[in-house]
Amino acid sequence: METMALMPLGVVIYEFLYDILPVQWILIRSSLLLIGVVLILARPPVIRKVHPELQKLKEGKVDMAVES
Repeated sequence: METMALMPLGVVIYEFLYDILPVQWILIRSSLLLIGVVLILARPPVIRKVHPELQKLKEGKVDMAVES
């Protein structure tokens, strides 16, 4: 819900950027920023913090029985 409230702000910022910079530079920089954020947040310590059950699964402490 909070992200929907920020959409108009993003439109205004990109509208301003498109008026002063070439489109390809804006898209390239936005893409690189997005890739950088994803790589930072996808590090194993961050994933373990968010999903501690994955560490237990790796150690073999979780029963993987599937119910039919």
